[in-house]
Amino acid sequence: MNGMTFRQLECFLEACRDFHFSKAAQRLNLAQPPFSRHIRELETTVGAKLFERSTKSVALTQAGELFLKETFAIPSQLSRAVDAARRAASGETRQLRIGFVGALFEESLMSLFRIYRSQNPNVQLSLADASPKDLVSDVRSGRLDGAFLGIKPTRPQAKLASLRWRSEPLYVCLPKDHRLASKRRLVTSDVVSENWISLSRNVAPYYRGTLEAVYQGSSRRPQIIRETTGVTAMLGMVVAGIGLALLPKSAITAYESLIATRRLHSKAARIDEVFVYRADDDGESLNAFRKLIQ
Repeated sequence: MNGMTFRQLECFLEACRDFHFSKAAQRLNLAQPPFSRHIRELETTVGAKLFERSTKSVALTQAGELFLKETFAIPSQLSRAVDAARRAASGETRQLRIGFVGALFEESLMSLFRIYRSQNPNVQLSLADASPKDLVSDVRSGRLDGAFLGIKPTRPQAKLASLRWRSEPLYVCLPKDHRLASKRRLVTSDVVSENWISLSRNVAPYYRGTLEAVYQGSSRRPQIIRETTGVTAMLGMVVAGIGLALLPKSAITAYESLIATRRLHSKAARIDEVFVYRADDDGESLNAFRKLIQ
């Protein structure tokens, strides 16, 4: 790391948790002077001031913000590398790297991973949770061997192939005191005038098309008043009464005590969830995994 030590980086990242050097030093079981020395030595190695410090506050400089963006994942990457080496030493000679959208990580997916591991004990199974956009990029670049997406891409993806993993109906998520919560059955005409919370196109580029498809045949378009980056944030806004959300059952099971959910009875209110992989990847580990899905 060009003269940089892991201890220096560890001190930097710990300081970024709450921007309090004394508390960060305590968490690392260091006295304040050596902690501050590690930070100064890191700044010297980097060649830039990373923190603005005063008697009352600590804040990142612009250089510090960029440095944090590029380094925050290094400890977890090193941990995965150590784990991979230990697994290899214990007899796991191949590796399969699978990504998934966090909202989909429920029993059926966990069961799939368990079955694969039991059938392929010599394969290191590495899992990563990311947004659909990042998952597609990582599979295409080779950082992942495959990924489970919440919604099938609406356009063909260069270099990628896909398998339908499962199909799920969509549910309207609404506050418990919403006027529609008293209805047992919802159709498109019930919700066309409602305000919606959507996943950002930058995070989930195919989600918006699903919501728009529900409105086909209507003179209206969905009124999206908020965008966010994840299902938890979406449902938090639903609880707060900001708007409604349209999601598959697998994404909302853990939150059903907080909201009302009603299935939307429409042919368009269904999504195909897919597993994507590189079309030219004919590796043994990936092929064995694909057979479990097909």
